[in-house]
Amino acid sequence: MKKHKLFLPFLSVFTLFSPKAQSLEISGWPISVFNNLAPGRSLGNDPVLGRLACPPVSRFNLETQRSEGLLFKNVAVDAQGVGSKWTYEMRSGIYWWSGEPVQSIDFERYIADNLARILDEKGLGLWSLPPFRLETSLQHLTIHWAKKPLFGPFIFNGESFFRLKSNKAVAFECVGTYVLMDVKEDKFILKASEKYGVSKPQEITVAANVLKGSDLSFLAPLEMGEASCARPVDQAWVTGVAWNPKLVPKNLRSLLTSAIPRGGLLRQGALRLGELATTLIPKHHFGYESTIALRKFDLEYVANSLPGVLAAEKLTQPLTLYIESPLKESIAQKVIEDCFFAVNISVHFVLPGNIASEKLHGRLVSFIADSEMNFLEELHSKAKQGPLWSPDSNDLNQALEHYAISITQPLPDLTLLKRVHRLLYDLEPVSVFFHHQSCLQSKKPIEMGKLKLNHPDWFKILIRTL
Repeated sequence: MKKHKLFLPFLSVFTLFSPKAQSLEISGWPISVFNNLAPGRSLGNDPVLGRLACPPVSRFNLETQRSEGLLFKNVAVDAQGVGSKWTYEMRSGIYWWSGEPVQSIDFERYIADNLARILDEKGLGLWSLPPFRLETSLQHLTIHWAKKPLFGPFIFNGESFFRLKSNKAVAFECVGTYVLMDVKEDKFILKASEKYGVSKPQEITVAANVLKGSDLSFLAPLEMGEASCARPVDQAWVTGVAWNPKLVPKNLRSLLTSAIPRGGLLRQGALRLGELATTLIPKHHFGYESTIALRKFDLEYVANSLPGVLAAEKLTQPLTLYIESPLKESIAQKVIEDCFFAVNISVHFVLPGNIASEKLHGRLVSFIADSEMNFLEELHSKAKQGPLWSPDSNDLNQALEHYAISITQPLPDLTLLKRVHRLLYDLEPVSVFFHHQSCLQSKKPIEMGKLKLNHPDWFKILIRTL
């Protein structure tokens, strides 16, 4: 399996050029993991490469706070005793990259091939897949369930609609307005599909690395030099320290957060391109609990409280922490070392693989947290070990499970996500530094009031106006 790993957590700027150009080069765009064998959810949620080339079956629209179909117009749910049926009304005028029109039979094959996998990934194996039967007509697909499932008809939110059919670039075919023609050294070449009547641009290149002279460039904060940003744009990246709950108890985790000058890191490390936040949930998300106050940076408070916390938890004094970091050195590491030293805590940063995960106290992470995440796969006690440790809380497990089910429904209950937020703040599995932003710069004036960044198609709308 060939994967292109493009980790670019510190995003920033893009600059717009000629509105009449028939080609557009975008560089520095972050793509966490690209798999040329299947697009998956990471591509389906991507507002640039994903929305242009491999859009999802359905999605959660943060602007309207509702789930909506892209492949289908609507879905009717009919409960029948212990069972139920979901009838999807298909949209017309949707085409595969090859130009072949999408039919209801294509959706039937997609469900047969992918539903079990999607359910396992989104539900963490906690939701059973009841027996079902598929029925198709010209414009409809119906799922007949023998037993009413726990999840809802928008279980496909964020999942790219595709079929296996190889071309020069990849082993699959999608239904986007742009066709992925080639992948060259982590540069993705897109060409407008003739079927959708796209007038401009006719060709788009999306590159992971920043290229000089690109039409649109997403630059890291350090690449901006001393330039200030007039138009910050929210991104899905969160940076912080994830804590191992078996070695760093809850009361100590919240205390350590107060020993990290997150505002200073935002000003010095990211040139103010970001927002301080109390948890991993995107701050612009309607499920973010804005009434929760930030923990203050207060070394005097930490120094006075630390001996009592260590004694209560029966931890050795002075405290020594081993924290994994992907870099040998960074501004964040130096700041943490100095501040922790001031309260009599010794920190040793180690590269990945040097110490077993269970022996680490923490991990410096940059983590993708987008609007469609249910956080079940990252923080539930039954989740596989990833960059984050689960705090192993029954209350959090239940809250995560309820929200994960809710976001598969037509109208997700965002109060459930606010409960998750409150629990995460109390448990503090991650000391969040800040949520990242990029800086939108343009040679051509852009009316920012018309660019609704909570809309999942904001980038498609942007390039149409150039």
